Amino acid sequence: MNTCGLPLVPDGALLVANGKQALSLVAQDLRDRGVRTLLAPDFYCLTMIQPFQLEGITVRHVATDARALLDSQALADELATGHRVAVLHCEVFGGLAGARLRDVLEAAQAEGVPVVVDVTHSLFAISHGPADYLVASLRKLLPVPDGAFVTGLPGRPGVARHELDAMATRWGLIAARRRRDLLTGRGSATDYLDAVDVAEEAMLGARAPASMSRAALQRLSRLDPDALRLARQGNATYLIECLTSSGVEALNPSTPECGVVVRVEDAPSVERDLLAAGILCPISWPRPPGLRHHIPWPTRWVALPVDPDLAPQILDRAASIVEHAASPRRSW
Repeated sequence: MNTCGLPLVPDGALLVANGKQALSLVAQDLRDRGVRTLLAPDFYCLTMIQPFQLEGITVRHVATDARALLDSQALADELATGHRVAVLHCEVFGGLAGARLRDVLEAAQAEGVPVVVDVTHSLFAISHGPADYLVASLRKLLPVPDGAFVTGLPGRPGVARHELDAMATRWGLIAARRRRDLLTGRGSATDYLDAVDVAEEAMLGARAPASMSRAALQRLSRLDPDALRLARQGNATYLIECLTSSGVEALNPSTPECGVVVRVEDAPSVERDLLAAGILCPISWPRPPGLRHHIPWPTRWVALPVDPDLAPQILDRAASIVEHAASPRRSW
C-alpha cells in the first residue's frame, strides 16, 4: 500500500492493523538477523514485549529515568556486555531522547546494534530518536478504528485481513459512534465502554500481520494533522490550567498533546472514577504480571485525554476527579 502523503505516516512505511502486528514484523526481521536479546525499558506495555518473546528473543529490561525513558548510563552498561542484541526505545508520554541517551543510541547503531523506536505517544513530534525501525499505533491518538505503521523492513511482506481484524475494526467503529452519542448526551458510558472492551479484546487476539482497514485508511487520509495537533494542544492547555488552579502539576507540559500526565496517590481508583464518567485514559500501563519484584513500577501516573471532541465540561470533570486524588509531589 502506497503511504506517500498520508498524514503522520513516514513515506514508504508499511501499514498494518495494529501496533502489536508492526512489532511482530520487526521481531521476525531481528530474529532473521541473528538478534537473540532485546534491551527494553522496564516501564512498558505487555503488547510491546510479547511480539519479541514469541519469536524466541529474550527480553532484558533496562532501568528508566524519571521521565520513563531509557536511562542512558544503564543502557550503555547493558550494551557493553551484550552480544547479538537490539534496543527498544519508547518515546513515553511524548518524551524524546535527551542528548546523552541519543548519543548512546547512535553509538549502538554505529556498532551494528539495531534500534527500534516506538513513537506511538510522540506521533505529532517533528522528529524522533535514532532508529533503524520506527513503529507506531495510530489509533491511540488519532480518530481511526485501527491502524499502525512500521518502517525499516527490508521488504514488504504480504498482509491480508482476517476475521479478528474485521471484528476489531467493526467494534472500533461502534465504539466511536457510541462515544459521539455519549458526548452529545444521547448515550451511556456503559454502552461506550462495552464496545471499547470488545474492540480491544479482538485487537489483542489479532496477532497475525494484516492490512489496515479501508475505513481507517479513509479516515486517516482526510485528517489535517496540524489542525488536530493544535486542537489537542488547546484542550491540553485548558486542562493544565484547570489542574494548576487546583494545585496539580502536569508532568509532561512540553508534550501534553498525547494526554496530560499527572501524579495521584491511587491511579487505579482514579482511572475507575474516570471510566465511570465515560472518560477513557489514553495511556494506562498497569504493572505487568511476572515483572521481577525488585524492579520499581510508577504506580501513581494517570494520563488524561485531550481529544478535540472533548467539551470543556468533560475536561472540567476529569480535572475535578484528579483534584481529589492528586499528590503534590513531583515525579520528574
